[in-house]
Amino acid sequence: MNSYLRNAFASSCLRHSGKLRVGWIPYELFDTSEPGFRHSIERVIKHRGEHFTGVEELARRAAEQPALPVTFIFHVSHCGSTLFANACKHITPARVISEPPILGPRQLLRPLRDAETGLPASKDFHEALIRGAVNSFVNGGPDARYVVIKLMSLASLFLPMFRRIFPSSYFIFLYRDPGEVIPKLLRAVDEPLRESRMPLIRYALGKPRDWNPPAASCWASVYEAQCIAATITPGVIALDYRDLTPDRAAATIRAAGMHADIDVAALTQTFAIYSKDASRKQPFAPERPSTDATEDILHVPEFKRAKSAYERISASSRTSSDRIP
Repeated sequence: MNSYLRNAFASSCLRHSGKLRVGWIPYELFDTSEPGFRHSIERVIKHRGEHFTGVEELARRAAEQPALPVTFIFHVSHCGSTLFANACKHITPARVISEPPILGPRQLLRPLRDAETGLPASKDFHEALIRGAVNSFVNGGPDARYVVIKLMSLASLFLPMFRRIFPSSYFIFLYRDPGEVIPKLLRAVDEPLRESRMPLIRYALGKPRDWNPPAASCWASVYEAQCIAATITPGVIALDYRDLTPDRAAATIRAAGMHADIDVAALTQTFAIYSKDASRKQPFAPERPSTDATEDILHVPEFKRAKSAYERISASSRTSSDRIP
């Protein structure tokens, strides 16, 4: 491996002339200070570019032993996951990576084809590429004792797969009442963006290629599947948005095996900035969804199943949370 790759992490895995090419960025340009790490990557690519290799380099990285323990943050949309990821930045010393694009819907989350890879795109090979991408974040870069990777929300649909790939990693799953999540998705995600996500959603849910329900039904189905995946995957620490306080964030961080010093004052300030409540002595006050959006979804059959999935994971996490100080 040349010296450039030895000191670089995998930033992208996209098609170039019909073949998958992996982009690499030097660790010296590694910036985890922003809530959305992908914005840092986009700027670096724009101004400094990437070094490209074939997917074989990612597969080679998959054979490495991770040098640091990794904790993954999974979540539904609009549930405080960015706040929690930023709270993790007050662990000393930890490296926090938020939503790396290479592990997103348009890159390694989607099913791969033989023609793209130039190799048999088997399940094992696909999972090896994901392991290699994560190892590239872990085995190098700034000094740290822990690595925290917050994934994009659709990655929660693949929780069982991530558990196969990372059997000893800690998984945290943040969720929120679907009556608050789905109206926000209906307002935030326009139809072109939803359409671009539909192939991955169909694949994850096992739906036929012509499955294209109304937006409310689609997001309710996604939400249900995310909560079910978190419920059936072993070793998931689930945290409800309504319970998200500085004390519970710190306790969850420790429950996920990160026993280093936590700057509680700075963590509390992070909550104050995001919640506009300097004391943060109470959980977040639930934001009331708009009446119109709520009425749109209340009678959707898929919403009732999403609500049931929420209630099941809530009951399960309440029992588990009794063991978190």
